[in-house]
Amino acid sequence: MMIVVTLLLSFLACSIPCIWGQVIAGYLPDYRSYINVNNTAILLTDLILFSVEPSADGTLEGQCCLGSSHYQLAREASSSRVESSKSALKIWITVGGAGRSEGFRTFSKSQAGRDAFVSNLLQLCKKEGLNGVDIDWQDIKDESEYENFIQLILAASKALHEEGMLLSVSTRQRLPPHVLEEIDRAHFMGYDLIINGGPKHHASYSIVTQMIDQWIDWGFPEEKIVLGIPGYARHKDSPAQIKTVSELIDDGLDDDTLEEYNGYLYDSPKLIRKKMKYVKQNGLCGVVLWELGHDKQMKDQPGGWLLHAIASKRTKKEEL
Repeated sequence: MMIVVTLLLSFLACSIPCIWGQVIAGYLPDYRSYINVNNTAILLTDLILFSVEPSADGTLEGQCCLGSSHYQLAREASSSRVESSKSALKIWITVGGAGRSEGFRTFSKSQAGRDAFVSNLLQLCKKEGLNGVDIDWQDIKDESEYENFIQLILAASKALHEEGMLLSVSTRQRLPPHVLEEIDRAHFMGYDLIINGGPKHHASYSIVTQMIDQWIDWGFPEEKIVLGIPGYARHKDSPAQIKTVSELIDDGLDDDTLEEYNGYLYDSPKLIRKKMKYVKQNGLCGVVLWELGHDKQMKDQPGGWLLHAIASKRTKKEEL
C-alpha cells in the first residue's frame, strides 16, 4: 500500500502543477537576495533560485553561485506565504543559465558523467528541501551537444520524478515528443526576441505569441508551457542599452499603460495583462518573471509593480 501511495503522490506532483491559475513563478538570482522576498512570495506559486553552475565533472556542491543563505531565504519566504495564504511556495533551482552552462558540455558526453550529475542533483535537492529543478543549458552548439542535452533531460526527469520532484527546461529549442512527455514544464524565454524588420520591443506581443503558437505546432503541450516575461527594457534605437523596470520607475515612470519610456521599450502592466489573457485563453501553464530584482517594490504594491499586474485581473477597459 505504501508503494502505491508513494507512486500516486509522485504522479500527482508531476501531472497537476500546471492547471491554469496556479503557476506564477519568479526567478530570484543569487545577486538579488536584498529584495523583500517574503512580499513577492505572497503573489508567487513558485520561486526559482538562479543558479548553480555545474562543474565539468557534474559537481554542484560548492559551485557558483547559490549558497546556504539563498536556500534559507527561500524557505523563510515559503513559511511567510503559508502564514498569509495557507498555501506553500514551491522552491526550485536553476542549473546553468547564461555564462553558467559551460560544464554541461563536458559531463553530459558520457553516461557516467550524466549519472554523476543526476546523483549530485538529487543530493542537493534533498539537502535543501527543493521541489523542482530548472535545466537551462544555453548556447548548445551542435547536434552532438543537442543529443547530450536530450539524454541529460531524460536522466534527470526519471530520477527527480522517482523522488516526487519536478523538472522544467528553459529553452527555445525544439524538443522531441518523448522528451516532452517526461518534463513537467517548458519555460519559453519570451524576451530578447529582436528580429530584423520586426517590432523593436524585444518581448513584443506579436512575436511572443507567434513563437508560442509555433511551439504548440511543434507538439509542446499547452499545459506545460510557461511564458517568460521580462522585467527589463531595451532601448528602441540601441537594444544593447538595458534598464530594469525598477530603474525606469526611479527615473519617473508612473503610468502603467505606457510601453515606452525615454526610448526604452518594456512590458508594461497593461501589456502583461494582455499576455496573461493569451496564456489563459490558450490553456498555458502560467508565467515566470525574469527576474524579481528587476521589479519595483512599492508601498501600495509591496510584491512588485509587475508582479501585481501578473496576479491581477484585467480592467474592464482592457477587456473591450
